[in-house]
Amino acid sequence: MNIFTKLSLTTALMTSTVIGAYAQIGPQIDVDFVATKSYTGWMTPTSGASLSQDAVTGVLTLSPTTTSKYRGDFRYTGGTVSIDAINYPIIAVKFNKPSTGNITFDTSNGDYRKPGSGTQNNQQTLLPGSDNVYYYDLTSGSGAQLGASNLIDETRFPGGTITCTSFQFKIADMTVRENYDFYWIKSFASVADLTAYVAKTVTGVKALGWDGHVDLNWKPVTNATSYTIRRFTADNPLTKTEVATGITGTSYSNTGLTNGTTYYYEVTAVVESAEGGFESAVAAKPVANTAFASWNHQDIGTAGLTGNAGFSTDGTFTINAAGKDVWNNDEGFHYAYQTLDADGYIVAKVNGLVNTHASAKAGVMIREGLGNTSREILATLNPAFTAELGYTKTGGSIKYDLPVTDGASGNYRWVKLSRSGAVITASYSVDGTIWVEGPSVTFDAESPMKNADVPVYVGVFAVSHDVNKLTTATFSDITVVEGTLPVSLTNYDAKLNSNGQVNLNWTVSSENNNNYFLVERKSEDGAFSQLAKISSKGNGAAVYAYTDANAVAGINYYRLSQVDLNGKQTELGIRSVNVSLTGQVLSVFPNPITNNQFSFTYKQAGNTAFVKIVDLAGKTVFSQTVKGNDGLFNVSTPAGIKAGIYILEVDQAIKQKVVFK
Repeated sequence: MNIFTKLSLTTALMTSTVIGAYAQIGPQIDVDFVATKSYTGWMTPTSGASLSQDAVTGVLTLSPTTTSKYRGDFRYTGGTVSIDAINYPIIAVKFNKPSTGNITFDTSNGDYRKPGSGTQNNQQTLLPGSDNVYYYDLTSGSGAQLGASNLIDETRFPGGTITCTSFQFKIADMTVRENYDFYWIKSFASVADLTAYVAKTVTGVKALGWDGHVDLNWKPVTNATSYTIRRFTADNPLTKTEVATGITGTSYSNTGLTNGTTYYYEVTAVVESAEGGFESAVAAKPVANTAFASWNHQDIGTAGLTGNAGFSTDGTFTINAAGKDVWNNDEGFHYAYQTLDADGYIVAKVNGLVNTHASAKAGVMIREGLGNTSREILATLNPAFTAELGYTKTGGSIKYDLPVTDGASGNYRWVKLSRSGAVITASYSVDGTIWVEGPSVTFDAESPMKNADVPVYVGVFAVSHDVNKLTTATFSDITVVEGTLPVSLTNYDAKLNSNGQVNLNWTVSSENNNNYFLVERKSEDGAFSQLAKISSKGNGAAVYAYTDANAVAGINYYRLSQVDLNGKQTELGIRSVNVSLTGQVLSVFPNPITNNQFSFTYKQAGNTAFVKIVDLAGKTVFSQTVKGNDGLFNVSTPAGIKAGIYILEVDQAIKQKVVFK
């Protein structure tokens, strides 16, 4: 008997198998891990490799060995497998293939080879247009082989039935250790049937949380008449609630949910009155967030695939977006926004952007309306994290400046737009503290954006630059503030001068209602204490300086803050300077340190020195006062210090990198 008829929930033999609340017609081999949360009979026979299954989504993950050439085989051991090379010769598997290594479909009758290939490695064929679906064609009489010289034909396998006591996918010789996931293994009558099956599977499902609801989007299925959405929770993954049927679009908002609960969703398509399959469940968690209570999101213009926005389960704000671009009259992208009713600014950190195209973009945007010809201005980053400023001054006419080039381009993560009446300024930052300003834009007299008391839309956006692909942009630290920025800092640095003093310098491009700057200092083990108050030079651009003539030995941290006329204090940044005793050079030997013993030379007045060894995480692993002789000190450390890189500190002033072996 074919073993797949014995796996009660995972397989079917030319019959209809009911999984959950819906039916699927299965070909002869039909193993569906994501539908059943079970992988009974499957194992990895490779020593050091392991299998695990997500108890909720059902995705089966294989972790390869940890040797220099990583390997992990995936084998059925629950009995024999019968392959019908006459009626169901197409063996298909959906899994995210590793980027390196050799893949072999192997049976007890030999390993699969395409006609005339002469090799067993990488004989799988990627189904065109699919997402990680591969197949092997075992058609009898086609010239395909199982083994180096064994054709798949009637002589070797009468009736076309191939009985396998071993059935596996071997993945070896990987140069990069990667886990890979298996979703299903099935057989089909033809490649056309496989294509039709995959075509009915909903892919690209995204789910993002908001306050009390989850928004979903997915890629359209050709000839689908409607879509069905099912939901379940982690504590009961096999009991699914049908939350919506008959959906004709490719997005849905599931409302009335409990904040803080993670929900899982499956989306299926109805094609020719038959319901298709699903990739795997996707998760989302609604969250209460008052800062985004008034936010909405939507596609603008020609987006192609439907976009989405909201909070990921890790708390970051995410936009999934397709779209043409933002540089032309027929633009298309996804936009998450609120209204801004006065002067103000928006700041956001772009944590990541999937590179669907070199011209994909993510950033912040202010626009007068939600139509695709609305006037707008945007501060944006591309996948290389270089900065661009774009704006439309009259409806439908786009202008843009060259990327900002100041040496930091490529390292930007923060973007900002500031509105002051008709003037909007774009800025970029590496760390969210020091900002590089782009040109300011003054909007046309007929534009509503020229008046600070007229509401505009302000928010974050993303575009894939390809209407057939979704990019994912992740943001954090999104802040929208009504009112002008008190200080726009363009530079802040701290440097040790030749006299052992520390010079602090900072530059601002503008000030508004600023009272003074507060300069504070702390040593490595202390707390910040005030050094000086530097009065504001008034509104406008200005340069400031302060010298610390009493810097202490070791690392000094300098915190610069700004204080408004109303007493509100805003931190602008922290800089550090390492102050060493004049003329001191620390010589350590041997370095790397062996046998937990080393020596160093250090000239000072006394014959003792306080020694501390700190790991790269800042944790002290050894400290002791040691005696020396004419500047030579010998140190013995405990045997428990692990091999690695450390910092040797002497008298809290002199530091040297050392390596323990």
